[in-house]
Amino acid sequence: MLSTTSICTTCLELHVQQAQDAADVQPEHPFTAQVAEARFIPERDASADAVVLLGPLYHLTEQTQRACALLEARRILKPGARQAGFDAVSLHGIEGPSWLMQEHWSDPDRREQMLFAARAVESELSLSGLSAHMLAVGTKP
Repeated sequence: MLSTTSICTTCLELHVQQAQDAADVQPEHPFTAQVAEARFIPERDASADAVVLLGPLYHLTEQTQRACALLEARRILKPGARQAGFDAVSLHGIEGPSWLMQEHWSDPDRREQMLFAARAVESELSLSGLSAHMLAVGTKP
């Protein structure tokens, strides 16, 4: 489930298509993806194995709106399922220091070095400021 509030819908539709393409090549691990309004997700209670919130927590400017989005994601999660952007069990930097060198991403060797650096610091809280974006992963009890 990809959730949105004001994110470019075309960009999310591309992510959904990429997720579906990935699902198609691994039939032993099927999944579906869709774009939804983060505060009103059209799914049954306890029906999702995972929820990914792409951006809504910082795009929703009022605390009550953010809480609504988090509660919606929690509502549709199955017990024990994982959710990004909720009760933090672990915190990960997304790009590490690589965001400072975006112009080198097209060079495969530099890109591999950038990914290595991002992986090396992604879970180190004292270096979390190196990433422009963070991912919090939690588990529903």
